[in-house]
Amino acid sequence: MVSPAKRDLPVVVMDADGSALSRRVARAVDATPSVRIVERRAELADVEGLLRRGEAYAVVVLPAGLERQNARGEGTPVSLFTNAQWMVASNLVIRDVRAAVATLSAEQDVARRVARGDGVIRARIAAEPIRVELHPLFNPALDYAAFLFIALVPTLLHVFVLLMSVFALGSELKQGTAAEWMNAADDNVAIAVVGKLLPYTVWYIVLGISLLEISLRSLDLSVAGSRAVLYFAVTLLVVAYQAVALFLVAVSANLRAATSMAGFVAAPAFAVAGVSFPRFAMPLAGRLWSAALPLSHYIEVQTQQVTVGAALRESAWPLAALLLFVTLLPTLALARLARIARDPVFWGRS
Repeated sequence: MVSPAKRDLPVVVMDADGSALSRRVARAVDATPSVRIVERRAELADVEGLLRRGEAYAVVVLPAGLERQNARGEGTPVSLFTNAQWMVASNLVIRDVRAAVATLSAEQDVARRVARGDGVIRARIAAEPIRVELHPLFNPALDYAAFLFIALVPTLLHVFVLLMSVFALGSELKQGTAAEWMNAADDNVAIAVVGKLLPYTVWYIVLGISLLEISLRSLDLSVAGSRAVLYFAVTLLVVAYQAVALFLVAVSANLRAATSMAGFVAAPAFAVAGVSFPRFAMPLAGRLWSAALPLSHYIEVQTQQVTVGAALRESAWPLAALLLFVTLLPTLALARLARIARDPVFWGRS
């Protein structure tokens, strides 16, 4: 099943053969879920222009002599030009055009063998002596939405949580109110931090779970695993990025510097989170950077629970990594935050 947003992608056919076979190929391509032929031409002209202007996602070229060479049993390539900048659309068109042409090619081969006197069954076996049976265990619809779109929800969430938490903590130093903040918490830095961040924690957990459920329902996706584990992971994601914000503010002792560092941490996180490119295939530096981001571990849990239906033990490691952020970073940061919050030298700095 192709997502409704990815159906009927416009494709142009250049039919230089004009034969019954070329028209049959064009109909087979047009019948696939993701392709809609919007124009047929007899000459190969301005292919790049069509793709650059967005008039078509791909151009299928059926060469002259296609039917004649096919009747002789000679291989004739059907060319497909795509704009790889539109990666999702391009891959969908490539997949469906390949399937349509391969199916029609196999039918032609069987027909030739039957005409030479082979039985139908023998002809089918000879045309495809070794077959691959594809059994997708996870995401059987081969739909990008099953993992790509829902991964955008925590990606946006982690940016909001990180920047808001940095501002909430760092503004006490920026505005010179850190002493009053500590006094309100009886000079207990842990209570001061919890009191400052707890309302945001509750809000972002509720928001994260709500957006996740809205995404799942709008895409008609079911949770193959445990919702409880998924909700727990959302909670850990929010608290983990609040811990990252606490660490950045404590290290920098400056709202502007902490905000800049937060942007550096958050901006490229999606690229190394293992969604668009597998983490295990990244260079060592990429794998280390990915492991240092809570988002990567959360998305691993989300993929396991939504798409794969993994058992809790399979998600134990990424959950443990999230817990490590929640516990380790505050341990490292609280003592320094207490010190700079009491030192007027760090108040009101731009």
